[in-house]
Amino acid sequence: MSGRNFKAFVARARSTDEDALAKKILLLGQSGMKYKPVDYEKLYQITQKKKISANNELYKLSEFKKKKLENKDRNLLTKHQQAWLEYYRYLDNERKRVQIEVEIAWSDISKDRAFAYYSKETKRLMSDSIKSVQEFKDEFISPIYTLNSNVKRCNEKLSNLSKNLDHADLLETLRKDIIRMKLLFKQASETLQHQQEMLESELKVSPTSSEVTNTVDGKYSSFDTGIPDEAAAMEWPSKKLKAAILQEFLNLDNQYKEGLSRLKEQHQHVLKSKFGGWPEETHMQFLMLREQYPATMQHRRKLIIDRFKRQLPEMSILEIDKHERWWIEYNGYHERRTELLQSWSRSRHELLIKSKALLADAWMDNESIKAKEMAIKQQEQLCQELHQKIEIWREQKLELLKLEEEMAEKFRVQQAAKLAAEAELEHKKRLAIKDKVTAYKKQLDLKHREEEEAAEARLAELKSILAEQAVKDKARIEYRKEEHARKLEDRRLAKEEAVRQEIEKEARLEKLRQKVEVHVKDDPLRILKPTQAYNAKAVYQTDQEAQNAMFSVYGYTDDKILSDPRYKVEAALRTAGLLKSDYARLVLSTVAPPQPPRPDQDTTMFYPSFNSM
Repeated sequence: MSGRNFKAFVARARSTDEDALAKKILLLGQSGMKYKPVDYEKLYQITQKKKISANNELYKLSEFKKKKLENKDRNLLTKHQQAWLEYYRYLDNERKRVQIEVEIAWSDISKDRAFAYYSKETKRLMSDSIKSVQEFKDEFISPIYTLNSNVKRCNEKLSNLSKNLDHADLLETLRKDIIRMKLLFKQASETLQHQQEMLESELKVSPTSSEVTNTVDGKYSSFDTGIPDEAAAMEWPSKKLKAAILQEFLNLDNQYKEGLSRLKEQHQHVLKSKFGGWPEETHMQFLMLREQYPATMQHRRKLIIDRFKRQLPEMSILEIDKHERWWIEYNGYHERRTELLQSWSRSRHELLIKSKALLADAWMDNESIKAKEMAIKQQEQLCQELHQKIEIWREQKLELLKLEEEMAEKFRVQQAAKLAAEAELEHKKRLAIKDKVTAYKKQLDLKHREEEEAAEARLAELKSILAEQAVKDKARIEYRKEEHARKLEDRRLAKEEAVRQEIEKEARLEKLRQKVEVHVKDDPLRILKPTQAYNAKAVYQTDQEAQNAMFSVYGYTDDKILSDPRYKVEAALRTAGLLKSDYARLVLSTVAPPQPPRPDQDTTMFYPSFNSM
């Protein structure tokens, strides 16, 4: 038989087999069947429940992710709020300090008569500013409170009036007021914006702003260079010593100028643009944000980047990081330049003091030489010693400058290494996250592949099992046919044997009858006559006692059992072949007995077996 010969599996059932199967179903009920029919409605309900449960789990997962993001955002906003509060306290303290300083300075200036005009002008400006603030309140703030009270009054009227009345007039008036306030505020915002732009432009072009900009590099950027007038006006006993001292000033200036030019060349890429390629307003926002989050704060960089994402969404993280690096180098350049300028001024001052001391020593030595003509050689030797001291001091200053330059270079290298390490750490973190995502996807693909392979293996196994079962079913059918034929033959032989035995039994009984047959006269009425035993017993019993039963009955009689409605329902279900069905159990459980059972006879011993039926 080939794998596709389906005709061999078709069983040709006869009418007698169908009748026998129907009788078996009626007698045994549905529980006697080997295979139960598939309840597709129940399977569909189970599938729907599973589907709803899976959708609920997915919804819970999405809600959990959403809440997690909300909690993360809320924590970041809390940290931002703490930073803002601290910065607000700092600004408030600075404002109070500056206000106190201004009041003290103003009180000192107001005492001078030369500033009387400026005092009157300042008072006039202050009164004008107070008046303009009051006008602004009357023009813009007061209408807001008026509109708010009108809205509340309108809501109260609408809630008190009947619903059937027309409220169009009241609502139209309120709508017109709101539109008027919107137009008023739009005009006010445009006016304030224009005034702000004018003030910013005035501050940019004002001479004081240029002076402030010029002094940003430090207070030491305005000292004189070259030979100081005080040093040039000194009278030295020796022209050679004077020339050496004055030349030392020039050498010192050249050294520091070379240091400044070298520093400028090193940071030429930083000084190309004033604001690092960003607009001035954006750069100022960047500086304000860095100032709001101090360097001692935990997670400072994370908070700054999050604040930039919220305040400047058009800027990417790479642009922010690049600008931050530029600003660190730019700030480091100015700090180093200020340090060089301070060192330059300090060195010139020290050299001037040293020159004065050397001049005093030289004149004292010169006076001693004039007093003693024989001490000329000692004077020359002293001048040489002084010259050597200056050379030693110059070498020390050169060494100090080199050490300062080396320290500054090391600091710059450390800062660059620190930024590179932070960038590398961030890059590794992103790569780790990417590797985790890739591994997770591979794991999911492997899991799906394993499930598909398991399903294919299970399908092949089921096919092989079904093929083996088909072969077994065919052999079983042939065997059942042979067994049925054998049983029919056995039944026929059994019937023939029973008939033969019955004939032989009748023959033997006939022989016995003939042997024990009584040869007396027929008296049919003898069976109606009382016997001697009955007559003897009747002497001692009354007619009423004779009618009673021989023994006391403590159980149920057949009449009582047959009159029970439960027996009648059970007999009807048995006759219909439905006794073992669920319907029969349900019907029998609802039929009540003729009289309720005694409560002391109730038992719970057989409840599990009853429930399993």
